[in-house]
Amino acid sequence: MLPIPKLVPGGTHWLRIPRSKTAAMRVLLETVQRGSTYHTSGTVKLGKAMGFADKVARLYAADANTNRRAYRKRTGQANTTLIMFPADAPGELHWWLLATPGRGAVHLAEKLADATVRGQHLRWAQQYELLQLGYHHGQAAARSWTWRLTRSNMDEWCAQAEEATRSTGRVANDIARALGVYEAMTRMVPFRGVRRQLWELHNVMRVNWERHHRVQCPLPAFSVHYLDKSFLCYHRPNPLRLDVLIHLLQRRADALGVEAARDLFDGSAIAAPQDSSPLCLPHQFSAGHGVYTA
Repeated sequence: MLPIPKLVPGGTHWLRIPRSKTAAMRVLLETVQRGSTYHTSGTVKLGKAMGFADKVARLYAADANTNRRAYRKRTGQANTTLIMFPADAPGELHWWLLATPGRGAVHLAEKLADATVRGQHLRWAQQYELLQLGYHHGQAAARSWTWRLTRSNMDEWCAQAEEATRSTGRVANDIARALGVYEAMTRMVPFRGVRRQLWELHNVMRVNWERHHRVQCPLPAFSVHYLDKSFLCYHRPNPLRLDVLIHLLQRRADALGVEAARDLFDGSAIAAPQDSSPLCLPHQFSAGHGVYTA
């Protein structure tokens, strides 16, 4: 959850920012699930975020309302959605631009990946990837969109799970270390693909513990809650407007000092650029955490 005060102004910008990482990942998943499978992403400085968002809206109609989107779909035009969320790097926002199939400037001006193609899956930094996984519902087989750990991230967690369950000669320390890693694992976003990987990691830790220790494995039985409609990411708190988020982060930077504010906003004014050239969006990933459209 973003660290923000309880009372915030309403804001006027068209772009809304989810208040938690889980909520942002849910919006990304549902946007792709509804047909916006073409995507690109990157990061933008806070001071340039509003100008960047307004330019996306002007060039690609990312701020279109429900009626306009329905008309564009009916006439074979592509609809676009811009999603943002604060990145791990201070002073930056991570953004994703998603588009549906169809005619439109976004397909001509931007180099878009296809989330349905292996190797082009939409990613959350280098932590998670969005893809379709099969599952069984009774006797019927089906596929659905879900998040899972990337291969490199999963390998790192496997290595950490094995290291945390090796014997050091001190059982009390071994138990504390194993429980610490398991607790960190259970704090991951509980999407179906991630839960399946957590179950695998739990088994790795249990088997490795029994191989190196004579005492009973201290890990509790595997239990991770399903991400259902009872989670806050489906309800309140309401998303923030982009201008409100920038205002709050600017106040925090001012409290830290002039140098921190300069670093945070890169010395640039918060104003939309006047040119109408294609965005030429940079294809760069930064460890980040993402949006509703009006």
